[in-house]
Amino acid sequence: MQHISVLEKRFIQIIALVAGVFMGSAMPLAAFSPTFIVGTSAEYSDYSEYDSTMWYDVYGIGSWRTAFDGGGYASLNGNATLEYNPQSEVTQDEENIDAAVGLPFPGGSMLIETGFNSTLDNSSYGSTFRPEWSGKYTYSPGSGNRNVVEPYIEYAGYYLYQELGTEDRSSHSASLGVSYDPSIKIGYRLEASGTAELYGESDRRDIIAAGEAEITGLAGYFADWSLRLNGGKRISNDEAYLADSIFGEVEGGFSWSPTRELQLSSRLNAQGRSYTDQELTQLDVGGSLEADWTPNDQIFFVLRGSAGKSFSNDPIYDTWNFSIGGGIEYGF
Repeated sequence: MQHISVLEKRFIQIIALVAGVFMGSAMPLAAFSPTFIVGTSAEYSDYSEYDSTMWYDVYGIGSWRTAFDGGGYASLNGNATLEYNPQSEVTQDEENIDAAVGLPFPGGSMLIETGFNSTLDNSSYGSTFRPEWSGKYTYSPGSGNRNVVEPYIEYAGYYLYQELGTEDRSSHSASLGVSYDPSIKIGYRLEASGTAELYGESDRRDIIAAGEAEITGLAGYFADWSLRLNGGKRISNDEAYLADSIFGEVEGGFSWSPTRELQLSSRLNAQGRSYTDQELTQLDVGGSLEADWTPNDQIFFVLRGSAGKSFSNDPIYDTWNFSIGGGIEYGF
């Protein structure tokens, strides 16, 4: 792919940001009013192996959803971000757009989704593009009855291009699962999946087999929680890359809204990985906190922080990280 000049990238970044910011207001009126948000924030990050960094960003978010007569819906979501690092004078961007169509289907429902992620001037990879797509069929034997087990089958894929990177690849995944939501207060999900990753600039091929379990629920009327566990094995034909591994992860989340104006959320996670071809193990643990407050359901003040630590029998991978940030958003 032909490289884009610096001036061209700056111009396209501004155009992409403006397009993302005004996407919501440009959408036609439908069954649900479009959501349109602009915001700005600052984030300070510190890492054990790198110098601390400060990023300032401005972003726009737009979303739209409509319902079809006879059932089904369509939705469109997009966002664009422009970031600036005053220390290195680096500017980078990110754009996302996602579309979904949900339709009634014999015996259940079909969900088709597609998306596109891009960066025109990432500080590490230059221009990147990632189209993605998926289709999911859910069998619902008891229409209108929550107390049933609903099996589903899903295919998902993506293609990643990196201008300056070396890991251009395509990915294809197939999943089989079941969900069970006996009431609005609790829900369960089990899933088994297989993924093939094909790297374009080499003969590397990775196969991933994984399983996942998730529980979600409500704690009273103003709080919800989730617990997710997954694990599996990655097998690769690339002997020069740390790929063959056994992995497992646990993640928990809690969100609480004590008042209409205040929303609090937290997340904890731990991920372990053992590389089968080398005597290398790694455990990553971390968490995040976020609070947003609004005086009038139009202006939102956001504060967030996160921290993490990696433990390994190799000192190179024994690291830590910390970040704190805050911002202000305006919703139309």
